[in-house]
Amino acid sequence: MHDVAQNRTPGDRDDLCPGLILRVSEQGAKSFSVIYRVLGEGGITDTGRPLTGKQHRITLGRWPVVSLGDARERARSILAKSGAGADPRAELASSVRERGANTFSAVLERHIRQDAARTISSWPNVERVLRLHVVPHLGDTPIADIRLTYSNWPSIS
Repeated sequence: MHDVAQNRTPGDRDDLCPGLILRVSEQGAKSFSVIYRVLGEGGITDTGRPLTGKQHRITLGRWPVVSLGDARERARSILAKSGAGADPRAELASSVRERGANTFSAVLERHIRQDAARTISSWPNVERVLRLHVVPHLGDTPIADIRLTYSNWPSIS
């Protein structure tokens, strides 16, 4: 795989990072993936040697949003973890769950249960406005991704 992913064909493999591939859709969209096996997932031989399990694939992102250098770095990290016997998919799943626990809606619900109703006398009105005008726009958005600017604030009419 060259430093530029522009003229690559489906399934191109990277000579500098074994397991890293470039996938190209029929429409021409290109994305990086890493193919790996987890050491020990396939059991253990009679001599005690761990076997690799079945092949897994994780998509790292679309090119050019994810550069070849970034894809190599992510792939090497995944390959190192799988070579040590850890399944990177479990880590990805926990980060997805963690992001879900910190969405605007989830944080709002925790705030309501813990503080808001007791400390803000006008809370019923505030809660109504939030649920009516803010939650529909930001409800599933992770808190870390929310950036408030005048241009992206929905108009309330």
